[in-house]
Amino acid sequence: MKWPPTEYILSSPCLITISGAKVICSLEAKEQFCTLFPKYSPMKMKKTSDTYFRIWQTVKRIPKGKVTTYGEIAKRSGFPKQARLVGYALHHLPPGVNIPWHRVVNAQRRISFPPGNENYNRQKALLEREGVIIVKGKILPEKFIGKK
Repeated sequence: MKWPPTEYILSSPCLITISGAKVICSLEAKEQFCTLFPKYSPMKMKKTSDTYFRIWQTVKRIPKGKVTTYGEIAKRSGFPKQARLVGYALHHLPPGVNIPWHRVVNAQRRISFPPGNENYNRQKALLEREGVIIVKGKILPEKFIGKK
């Protein structure tokens, strides 16, 4: 399967088609998304949705049991060298959206949260449940998609 796909559905609120580097998301789809997730007003969505939707959809395509980096997601989403943008997009995931954020780690193959932190433990548990092996805080390279 091509990664990322050319057409897909985000949870169910809207159909988005990638055409080259541009994401097309209808105003109706954005309004429907905002109805489901009131935290995201149409005004706020206008500025961020296309970028965040592209990132979220790229993350959604990471296969179970595999991991990639913020930088690789940025590159595959059409935003090379903007790894922090991926972090911001994942931070702003609406509650209830089925995006496997836990499959994205930093360039050192480590979970970005501080060890022992509640979020660190949650991400580590989710990865281990999918068969990802973490040794001394690092994910083994054979589980990586993209540059190792």
